[in-house]
Amino acid sequence: MRARYWLLGPLLVVGGGIATFVGARWSYRSVTNRAPVTISCAEFADHPPAADWVRLTDCEPMLENFASQTFETKYDGQSSSTPKQPAAVFLPLRAPATSRRAQIVLFADSGPLVQLADATGGEQAAEQLFSQPVEGMIEGRLDRSERSRKEIRGTGLNVASEFVIVDYNAKPRPLPLGLGMFALGLGALGFVGHKVRRRRRPVALARATLVSS
Repeated sequence: MRARYWLLGPLLVVGGGIATFVGARWSYRSVTNRAPVTISCAEFADHPPAADWVRLTDCEPMLENFASQTFETKYDGQSSSTPKQPAAVFLPLRAPATSRRAQIVLFADSGPLVQLADATGGEQAAEQLFSQPVEGMIEGRLDRSERSRKEIRGTGLNVASEFVIVDYNAKPRPLPLGLGMFALGLGALGFVGHKVRRRRRPVALARATLVSS
């Protein structure tokens, strides 16, 4: 039992710490982003919003300068004969009639935005998508590593050095989910702390009783 605890203890500490941090972050983003902030691409470029949930208006998609990730299906170690399908799309957005580099990169791994990688339906998908405001969550530094951001810059996208990525159609996590994750993490850490305190507590010695003869 003791050996199993020493194996389970570190896992509970790591898992509880991650759950506590993620739950706190989800809860914070839910509380501070009750509704999307409507902002144009021009306003975004001049004064980026403090909110994470945004509704972008008056944006021009740079269809001639986007990047896509693809995947290839394999069977028994052999590549299939079907062409590679787009798995994700990174599309720069900027204000209309401007030559400035894009400061917004719209990311999607599903939905109509992925069709932009298909030459046969890209223009139609873009016209349908940008006929109305586009919503999404701004990715933080914790959502994507700096290495991944450098790889995006290396694809040749015409973006500013400090660009932001907006996750298309993403919304804040529900507050009950964030609070539940936070409580679960605290419970795991509390359980480990309780076990450690019990092991460090000195053992009470039996008191000797003197009996006179």
